[in-house]
Amino acid sequence: MTDNFVKADSRNLPKVENIMILEYVATCSHHNLAEIRGAKILMSSRDSYINTAVGYVKVSRTGSDCIVSAKVVPEHRISNKLYTVKCKIDEQDNNIINATCEDCPASAGGCKHSLLLLFWLAKKLLNHHQLQFNVTGTNLLLQVQAQNQNNVLEEI
Repeated sequence: MTDNFVKADSRNLPKVENIMILEYVATCSHHNLAEIRGAKILMSSRDSYINTAVGYVKVSRTGSDCIVSAKVVPEHRISNKLYTVKCKIDEQDNNIINATCEDCPASAGGCKHSLLLLFWLAKKLLNHHQLQFNVTGTNLLLQVQAQNQNNVLEEI
């Protein structure tokens, strides 16, 4: 991959939506669909796990490809070592090229840590949109309140 990584924040994360994750899982040979329909996808998409398991995240871009690398805490803490999880997103076509966990013993069969990173990215995108909406809505509310106060002052 590449070493041109920068620390991730809400402004430089790639766009990942749940539909992209579902399309990736359905077409990826790394994931066993029978397992994904069950425990792995449910465990890796739980809010409590998403909120606490993803540590340091960094991003690198080359052309339309965005690579996200993160340190992930193993759910059962079998190991003290954090797992390195990477995903590659084609930002032009809005699709997930791959997602891999480099340290998990189950990574060959598509482990939940790679899915966790994808769900984390989707959640960050959703939170970013909600924040933008809230800020815009708040500003609009303040404008309406100020206009109403002006109208009241004009009536007096």
